Amino acid sequence: MDKKIIQLNIELDEEICSIMDYYEIFMQRMLMCKRASEILGIKFKLMANGNKIC
Repeated sequence: MDKKIIQLNIELDEEICSIMDYYEIFMQRMLMCKRASEILGIKFKLMANGNKIC
């Protein structure tokens, strides 16, 4: 069986703003990606600065 994955890789630059600010700004978008992948039956992965978030 072929497993399908949507992986969002983001680079966060703390010189621009704090990590918490990034999450506050983009949390809704990341949740929409996760929900959309669930509807499509595809696994969603989030990587930030090379670290697995979900």
